[in-house]
Amino acid sequence: MTDFRHLLLIWIKKADAGVDFKNGRALCPACGARLKVKTTRPWEGTTRIRYHVCKAEPCGLAAISHNIKSIETREEETTP
Repeated sequence: MTDFRHLLLIWIKKADAGVDFKNGRALCPACGARLKVKTTRPWEGTTRIRYHVCKAEPCGLAAISHNIKSIETREEETTP
């Protein structure tokens, strides 16, 4: 397997597992560029899932238009 194919598989696994969504943004696991939001799911408890695409060139995940999952978490709200 070529080095690029091996790296691409690693990036795909990271993209599918999910990257952190912090401070209003998520970064591409392949190139580090800021990702564009494609879909935002509703909050489920303290977690929200988004799906992104990378538009940076040259980026392996952008080249294959692979969706990248991000996970946002918030502190659980307490009621007094």
